[in-house]
Amino acid sequence: MFRFTIRDVLLVMVIVGLAVGWLIDRDRIRRERQALRTSAKALADETAKLQALPVKQAQAMLQVAEAELASMKEIKQKHPGAISDAEMRVLEATVEVAKLNAEKSEAKDEAESMVSTKANAGK
Repeated sequence: MFRFTIRDVLLVMVIVGLAVGWLIDRDRIRRERQALRTSAKALADETAKLQALPVKQAQAMLQVAEAELASMKEIKQKHPGAISDAEMRVLEATVEVAKLNAEKSEAKDEAESMVSTKANAGK
């Protein structure tokens, strides 16, 4: 028959305690790493959405300006004296500015995506 002393039992308890502590720590590290990966992916998704906002806003402004110009042209056709030529030129200039802003936003978005792609490739 085996005889166990208190010293042997305490030694086994210390070894088991260390093993359990190590396993718990490894599990905690794994869960933290998984949470970080999930949050990094969510952050990348939100960043992409935020970068797309100026482009969408510029495109919406362009659509509004074009619709306003179209309605003013229609009004001018029906009632020739209702809108002056100067007002029409201002509206046409507003559409041109909106087009330029939309192009600028798209170019900026493309440049930022290229920079982020190069940065990710370098990692």
